[in-house]
Amino acid sequence: MLTVAIGDMMTAYTDAANRLNPDFVNLNGGVLNGQILTPGLYKWISTVTVTNMITFDGGPDDIWILQ
Repeated sequence: MLTVAIGDMMTAYTDAANRLNPDFVNLNGGVLNGQILTPGLYKWISTVTVTNMITFDGGPDDIWILQ
């Protein structure tokens, strides 16, 4: 069972890492402070710092990928 979970994790990581065309680029310069994130692909070219709570707003089948 653990082997399956690890395989699924590796598949998900590879899929997320290879996605192109982000919906959001360098959101707030990498400083997240109370943002509400909608589903999508977020990409930063710098360090990301979360200084306050962030909220993922969507449904049970939505996907957020943070690169």
